[in-house]
Parts: sequence; structure tokens; C-alpha cells
Amino acid sequence: MTAATRSLSLEETLLEPPALPPPPTRHALFAILIALAALLHVATIGSGDLYSQTEGQYAGAAREMVESHQWLLPTNDGIPRLQKPPLLYWLIIASFELFGINPAAARLPVAVAVVATVALIFLIGEKLTDYWRGFIAGLIYLSFCGTFLLARIVMPEPLVSAFIAGAIFCAMCGYQRRRHRRAWFAGFWICSAFACLSKGLLGVLYPAAILVLLSIFYREARLRYRALLRWEYVAIFLLIVAPWHIWAEWHFPGYFRYQISTEWWGHLRGLTDETHDYKGMPAYQFLL
Repeated sequence: MTAATRSLSLEETLLEPPALPPPPTRHALFAILIALAALLHVATIGSGDLYSQTEGQYAGAAREMVESHQWLLPTNDGIPRLQKPPLLYWLIIASFELFGINPAAARLPVAVAVVATVALIFLIGEKLTDYWRGFIAGLIYLSFCGTFLLARIVMPEPLVSAFIAGAIFCAMCGYQRRRHRRAWFAGFWICSAFACLSKGLLGVLYPAAILVLLSIFYREARLRYRALLRWEYVAIFLLIVAPWHIWAEWHFPGYFRYQISTEWWGHLRGLTDETHDYKGMPAYQFLL
């Protein structure tokens, strides 16, 4: 007698959350994971000065914004720095106001974003399978060389990762929970908007691509995620993302053209500018 095998459907994977409260083991594993992430990334933010060009650019621009009271315009040595949206600068400014202008305060928003990403990975893994796999997924993320090294640098990528993970988690909860679906779907657009304010359009393209792929292969996903296109969700997204970009275009004509031709399309084509060199890099890496 041979055992029959079958693959789980989306409906069986994204099941309704269990009614029973989770066991103490789940809470212990979650606490251990968060403590480990905080130990590796938050507890070490004061170790050493800002040492790279990237850290100096972001932290230096935030310091100049504090000194000049130009809260909308990041500058390096008085020169406007508009390659990336301003959310990271604003978070560094808030950290400077709370803890003073120092390397640890500059790194704090990035470190908190890493901890938040680890927590969301646990929650996503828990919803897809169980809390043990969520715990293992969080450990895998923490053990990545890129996470261990690059997530210690002051740059927007850790923020983008946290907000994209938040968007995916909200989309999963909205799929499962009929009662609060509208609130969770609004959370998806809010997280995507803040991801866009961290690094640009990819903040919404990446989570949207995941949901589009699910919708292609699963009918139930098409039916439930169709509600994400309601006009009020898009309006929330635009209310968060659009004002600063409109301000930038108004004060620096050609900003939109630069973003599209250089920051988005130029990177895909392997073009270079005065601050980036993408020659020899395969275009598919930006899709991956």
C-alpha cells in the first residue's frame, strides 16, 4: 500500500487563526528571537564611529537638516540630496533629538528596523505553518551575511525590508480575517507607502508582485485580494507618499525625470551616475 501525497492548497496554508491561545513555548521562542536580534543589532550601535561613505551621507544629511531646520530637504555640505525619499532622514532626526547627535543615535532607526523585520518574519512563518518554523525563519534571517553586516550600516534598505514584511503580514491577516479585512488591507497600503518613502517605488512593487503571483495561481486569492484595489486604500497610499514628491518636483523641476531615468530605469539598465556605478552588474539582480 503506497501512501498518497498531495500539496496543500492556499486555503489550507492560510487557514483561519486558531481559537485557542498559543502555548508558553511560542511566547518564549518569540522573546528569545527578539532578544537575540536586539543583542546583535541594537546593543552594538555604539561600537565605532560612522565609517563608510553611505553612513556619512545619511547621518550627515540628517545632522544638516537639524542645524538648518530644513525638514524637507536633505543636504550634504549644503548640496541637495534627493536620490532617496526622506523617511530615513526623518527617523535619524528624531533619534538625534532624543539621544543627541552621535553615531549610536544615527544607527538606532536601522537597528530597530532589523528587530521589527525579525519579529514580522516570525509572525509570517507562524501563520504559514507554525511558531517553530517562524522561529527558524527568523534565525535564518539573522544568520544571513547580508543581515549581519549590511544591516549595521545607516542606509534605507533595512527600513524597506521591515515595511515590506509588514505589508505581507497585513495582506496575510486580511486574507484570513473576514471581520477586520478592511483594516488589514489598509495596513498593507500604509506599510507599502512607508516603504516607498524609504527607498522609492519598489516599496509597493515588491509586495504587490507577491500578491499578483498568488492571484495568478489561486482563485481564492484573486477574489479576496481584489478588495485591495478599492479607491480609499489607494487614496491613503497617495496621501502618505505624494506630498513630499510633489514638493520635490515643485522646488527642483526635473526631479521626477531623474528618479525614473536614473534611480529606477537607469539601475536596471546598468547605467552610472556621479554616485553609483552599475557597470558589469546583471540586470536581473534588481528583480531578485
